[in-house]
Formats: sequence, structure tokens, C-alpha cells
Amino acid sequence: MTKNTELPYNIESLKREGKKYYISATENEINEMLEYVGKQSLDELYSHIDPSTLMDKKLNLPDPKSYQDIIKEITKISKNNKIRPSFTGDGLKHYSQCEIVPHVCSLRGLTTAYTPYQPERSQGTLWTLWMYSNLLSRITGFEAINASLYERSTGIFEAIVTCQKISRKKNKDTFIISEACHPRDIEVL
Repeated sequence: MTKNTELPYNIESLKREGKKYYISATENEINEMLEYVGKQSLDELYSHIDPSTLMDKKLNLPDPKSYQDIIKEITKISKNNKIRPSFTGDGLKHYSQCEIVPHVCSLRGLTTAYTPYQPERSQGTLWTLWMYSNLLSRITGFEAINASLYERSTGIFEAIVTCQKISRKKNKDTFIISEACHPRDIEVL
């Protein structure tokens, strides 16, 4: 396998990347596991499963491709994409990230495509909260910004409720909301 210059890392330095199955086990490791559970073979391990539910023939799958061939094919497919304007962030056009972020993100042990406690849909929300916290930190100079609510409208509402609870004024129902707020946020309020 040759080093792919399109990738930001050398695939040969990552043992699992080049294997046939990402999470692989050697024959020796499989035998150790079988011995530990007191089985002689994988067939014996799964012998409790009703044979009528098992597949009786191999799946009709294409031959496996090399890592390089997959990169070429995905790149070719990606050229069919029609890139449209993105309105992610509802108009938040510019943000910057702390200098440490690329270093933390490059630690393979800390990155994953799956987070077990969050549905995949929430990952974009978490990213947006991080951007928001980072932007406010830079604007205000505060070292820590709390953005624990999952969306802006709820955050504004919670801020108003908090103000009502701590206000000493008699009229607790008057708040000024900027017209610059996003229309959906104003609608929710």
C-alpha cells in the first residue's frame, strides 16, 4: 500500500486502516476468545441460533476494493455534487477557532463518527453551540461561555424567565427584543 498524498496522515502508520475489516481479529485472538468462552469454533459459538434463520448462501457483494480505489471512486462520485449556498448558522458568517482545536481534533483516539449518548442529528447542534460559545468568548473576553441549551430560541426564553425571577421591579413582563434577532426566535418568544 502506498502513502496517499490526498490524506492528511500516512495510512501506513495506522495499523487498522489498511486491514480488510476495520475492527479485525487475528486467528490467534479468535481462538483465545473461543477458548475463554469454552467453545471450539465460531459455528459452535452460534449453534444456539435456529438454522432456518441463517443465510444459506453468500451475499451477492462486489469484490472488496483497496483503500486507494475507494478514494478514487468516492472522489469521482463527489464531482457530481452540486454545491449550493449553505445557511447553516442562520447568518453567522465568520467565526474563528482556538489554536488548540486542530491539535485536539488530530488525536485519532478522541475522534469518532459515533457518539453513543447523542443521536447523530445533535452533532450539528453541538458544533453550533461550540461555535457560538467560541464567538461570544472572543467578543466578550470571558474565558468560559455557557451554551448548554440546544437551540437559540429556548436560550433567549430561559434568559427572560431568569430575568423575571431575579428582577426587583414591579413590572416583570416588559422586555426589549432587538429586531436584529432572527425572525424564528422572535416568533418563539
